[in-house]
Amino acid sequence: MCELARVSKKITLAYRDKINATGMNLLHASGVDGQQSVSHFHIHLLPRFKDDKINTWPNLSVVEIDRDELLERLRID
Repeated sequence: MCELARVSKKITLAYRDKINATGMNLLHASGVDGQQSVSHFHIHLLPRFKDDKINTWPNLSVVEIDRDELLERLRID
């Protein structure tokens, strides 16, 4: 996974230098319920620009959870 981070950073810097991107979103979808459309691991790099009017942060519903229960279920021994 370190190689993926290294290459993502390299591409991000190239987008900044070559097309003047001022930001970047790194997107990944996993599993059917995560809206994955291609059944292998991949990421999307979305170059961003000032005032591009793209909103990559959807308005999510509030989900009530028991945080202690969730943390217990996620604990790795």
